[in-house]
Amino acid sequence: MAQVIVAFAVTAMCELLAGGTAANAGAGELTAAVHLADNIHEIAVGLPFFDGGDAVVGAWHDVWDLDGLKFSPPIDVDRTPIPADENWTQEVSVTAVDEKKIGAPVERHSSTPMARLQVKIYHDGRYICCGDWLIVAPAR
Repeated sequence: MAQVIVAFAVTAMCELLAGGTAANAGAGELTAAVHLADNIHEIAVGLPFFDGGDAVVGAWHDVWDLDGLKFSPPIDVDRTPIPADENWTQEVSVTAVDEKKIGAPVERHSSTPMARLQVKIYHDGRYICCGDWLIVAPAR
């Protein structure tokens, strides 16, 4: 009887260790994805809200130029591709939103004061996470 109880206990512990290992691997993947999303956010922070004329970062004049971009391999905050992460993808969208109802997209025009930056991260084609930030135009 004691051997049966010990066998059940050992089996339960093995399952617990396997579950912990799987959770740890998933957490590592999620952490990497959040860092990749943050890279795009940091790039956007360095861009003006409205086009100032000259390109500020690479070919980008303002945050709106990031809309629709897809990076695979992903880029770091210095806009350098990360070849070691070639199986990761960053997809960027910038959407004008209503300043009173930030969940409601609106048509973009020169007086649009607010936008939502959304960065979706994929690993081996599988969706991992999404980062959303509000970007507000400076007061004029």
